[in-house]
Amino acid sequence: MLAYLVADLMWGSKIASAAQAAGRPARRVRSWDDTRSLLEQGTVRLVLVDLTDPAAGEIVAQTPVVAGSGGRVIAFGPHVDTEAFERARACGAEVLPRGALIRRLDEIMGTQPGG
Repeated sequence: MLAYLVADLMWGSKIASAAQAAGRPARRVRSWDDTRSLLEQGTVRLVLVDLTDPAAGEIVAQTPVVAGSGGRVIAFGPHVDTEAFERARACGAEVLPRGALIRRLDEIMGTQPGG
């Protein structure tokens, strides 16, 4: 399963559409509590985090927990927000500018093991 945090519904729509096209279940989360609940069910393999969302730091900080559950975190945001990118990398998240995420979204959805 894909869990995704987005500040903008347009991004949510793009991510949900790509997940559906890849046959991946996806759920929008709004906090670390939402994400943790899905992790505890053992279903999350990928967490996409929009770094412009107010809850992004809370979720990105838990990247080691996600990784320990067999998942990965990809944080994305405006390419000019280098400080947010550095903080996400320091937590162990993969980081992509928005444009790169869009270009690679189908690939990312297709390379996630399991559901």
